[in-house]
Amino acid sequence: YWHLDFLWGLNGFEKDDSWQYEHDFKGGINAAANVHLAGKVSFNPDHPFFAAFKYLQSIVPEGVLPKQTIPSPALLFRDHRSDNWAKYYDRFDDYLADVVQAYVDTIQHFYDLGARYLQIDDTNWAYLIQNLKDTENDPKAHQRFIDLAKLAHRVIKAVLVKLPEDL
Repeated sequence: YWHLDFLWGLNGFEKDDSWQYEHDFKGGINAAANVHLAGKVSFNPDHPFFAAFKYLQSIVPEGVLPKQTIPSPALLFRDHRSDNWAKYYDRFDDYLADVVQAYVDTIQHFYDLGARYLQIDDTNWAYLIQNLKDTENDPKAHQRFIDLAKLAHRVIKAVLVKLPEDL
């Protein structure tokens, strides 16, 4: 669950041992603590992924472009990770703006460290597509997943428009 490692490293989020995040992989179900909103969201200049990227850069042969992967910001508004947004924000859009800015600043920091190949790994779309299919006969539930898809698109697009040109 590397994506949780990344999310735990953002300011404003904490590891949540109160409920397990489970996924059924081939060979069995794996569980890990989840993540929840615990304050205002912001860039963490001490995010552990930066040290990992620096290490990767130090071991790749010259001429090899190291790749960094981070999870989609869309993971921060599903699976109850931000249900308590109103505790820290007046408006949900303010929460989303902070998520976008934290991602923009994080990506910029990777860029400043020398990253030119960064992948935003977005497994959220598989989740949404499956749930859209599963709720075809339940208009209310189906609309919830349509709304989540629109929200994911909006947030990801807001992050992507601010990327450096050569990234």
